Amino acid sequence: MTMMWVTPICGGKHLAVVVKHGIDSPGDGPFGFTSPALINTIYGRWWHPLDEKAGQNARADIPLPWTGYYRDGLGNPIRMLAYANPKNIADQKQRGDGYGIVRFSKSTQKITFECWPRFSDQEAGQIQQYPRWLLTISSSDNDERKVSAWLPKLVIDSQEYPVVSAREDSTGELLFATRLGTREFQPGVFGLGKYTIGLGRDRPDELSISGVEAQAQIEKAGVLKIQLP
Repeated sequence: MTMMWVTPICGGKHLAVVVKHGIDSPGDGPFGFTSPALINTIYGRWWHPLDEKAGQNARADIPLPWTGYYRDGLGNPIRMLAYANPKNIADQKQRGDGYGIVRFSKSTQKITFECWPRFSDQEAGQIQQYPRWLLTISSSDNDERKVSAWLPKLVIDSQEYPVVSAREDSTGELLFATRLGTREFQPGVFGLGKYTIGLGRDRPDELSISGVEAQAQIEKAGVLKIQLP
């Protein structure tokens, strides 16, 4: 999912959260959104760290006390960004239930997470959401692996925004494959060497350019002008 800039969306866990997953290091993976249960009468769930302390890099802009970096139950690094704990499971308006909305903008490649209590009134505006829940990210934020080298800046002549991929020539490993929201793009990679860039309208298989040399400094990577057939 990281290499495709995809946001995982799930539900049915009875606790609404937005987290930033870690793969090799904290925060280098995708954002994940879990929507609340529509009705949360029996299987109430809470986010409650054992030490009851905020993690590192906690959010200072929201009233939730337990955000920041943690390890999940399987030991994976996560950054907790928002959660909707039940306040009173006996009160049908304080059970932490409701519904989620994820809005995708194709033109800007922005993704917005919304979380609404079950009895909220959308016409009353964003104040009806769970506290400070409205979060907007760019699709590229789903891949924050640390790059160490750069391929040439791609200037692409195409009618539509293209799908672009990059593979390491020596191993054939796919580094990323995603649709861009622009026709100019500077790919970052994770080591020096030679790479193959793929491009296309719906799949990155219409045009392939092999042996593209990565540079340690972005200003030395140059520019590659491409016209899609």
